[in-house]
Amino acid sequence: MATHPTVDLSTLFMAKTKQIKNQNAPPKQKQKPGNKGDFHGKRYDFPVANLDVYLAASREGHTRKFWPDLFENYWARFYWRLALNEEPEDENGGAVSEVLTKEDEDEKARIQKSIKGVSFPQSSSCGPAAKHKVQKIKTWYNHHRGAMGLTNNPYTPWLARLRRPDQVCPKRVTDYQYYMQHDDYKEAVQNEFKTRHWDRPHNEHLALRCKVVCEFFEAEPEDVKDRIRLDAREEHEEEVARWRDAEDGLPSTNEEEQQEARVRFSAVVSPLLVALKVYTGYDMTLIAGRIVDDGGGAGNEKYDILNIHVGRMKSKDGQEGADIMQWDPEGYKGSFLRQFALFLRAKANESDSPTSPPNQPSPPGPAAAAAGSPSVNRNPENTAPPSSPGPAAAAAGSPSANPNPENNAPAGPLPPLEQDDKEMPDNLLPCGADAAPPPPPSGTPLQQRQGTPVPRSLEERMATLSGLGSPLRREIEVMAVERREQRMGELECMSKLKLVPRTT
Repeated sequence: MATHPTVDLSTLFMAKTKQIKNQNAPPKQKQKPGNKGDFHGKRYDFPVANLDVYLAASREGHTRKFWPDLFENYWARFYWRLALNEEPEDENGGAVSEVLTKEDEDEKARIQKSIKGVSFPQSSSCGPAAKHKVQKIKTWYNHHRGAMGLTNNPYTPWLARLRRPDQVCPKRVTDYQYYMQHDDYKEAVQNEFKTRHWDRPHNEHLALRCKVVCEFFEAEPEDVKDRIRLDAREEHEEEVARWRDAEDGLPSTNEEEQQEARVRFSAVVSPLLVALKVYTGYDMTLIAGRIVDDGGGAGNEKYDILNIHVGRMKSKDGQEGADIMQWDPEGYKGSFLRQFALFLRAKANESDSPTSPPNQPSPPGPAAAAAGSPSVNRNPENTAPPSSPGPAAAAAGSPSANPNPENNAPAGPLPPLEQDDKEMPDNLLPCGADAAPPPPPSGTPLQQRQGTPVPRSLEERMATLSGLGSPLRREIEVMAVERREQRMGELECMSKLKLVPRTT
């Protein structure tokens, strides 16, 4: 005889009641999938309020001054122990004083050392939680740097190649791997591994090291394990966020990521310049540079200079000859690189007061300052160390933008500057009233090499110039006069042909 299962009426009643409640409940709002973000409420309003200041500092290359001021205000407003999803109870959350132990002081010093250029509250221990807040805030600003006028720039898709990563999206390391790499534990793990397994075959070291790490990690208290897991997860989230920004081609303020973009600069920009020459017939020279080390004061700077040249002379055998730098190395060094280095120095030292124009007294010249400038090359192995010769030598090692890669070989080092070219700014500026004017030059470097006499009109004009203390300055004036005379001749010819001159 078949038996029927017993039904629990109370369970049936509860299930029916739950079903009725679910039917009468309002529909759930659909939530957007993905990361909800780390900043909400006041923590979101704070970075937004400072975004314009950051973008302005980023355009001018002054973010190193921006970060300390930002975080000083941040820690004064948001207490460092609060999580990112917690709102402060008052406006002075970071100013709460607390007594620090010796361990807290050591942790604070370690965190401050690992994050340079960031101010932490003087009254807090600033543990790993504060470190990750700093990373997240910097990542937020870096992501919003894409609003710097690049949205509608037609070259943005092409320039994104400066940032796109070669690697796949980073994977999260296991907890014990993060523990093994942590500064607080890796030395103890290494010492234990050497004591127990150093004499074992080399191909077994990896497995044995992992075994030691697992033993150490499992022996740690639960609060230490939780902190390691949290740090590993948050650090991986930061790496993924940076990778996605790079994949989208967004510009970055991170020094390592900018250095990678500088390494790719020539390979990305050279084809554009070559195409412009094909379309327009223009010969072009692009000079890019920055100060990598101020050397402790004016006159001791080290420069990072990159040159790309499009357009070469024709050699006798019909092959491509010298570009502008190789055609007159000393003239290029003095006329182009020296003035550009002066501008970089003035830009680095500018304050609220207007920058002095070129014909006004300026800091000591960059001839000696440029004595350590590395050259950025298409091939990283050709990059000169910081102790290499100055921007002229850096320019000599820069690649020339040319459709034929074999023509991009770095040129040899340039001869050193003459003594009177090293003494700046006096030799760049007009001499005083008591200084005797120097004799007029015999011509430009090209005229001297070809034996072409200087036109009389040029000598007459040179006689009217004030006395100058540098052959380089006189040479610049000569070339300017030559250009004006050439332009006057062109205008005269155009007037005879009834052509309208182009105003550019």
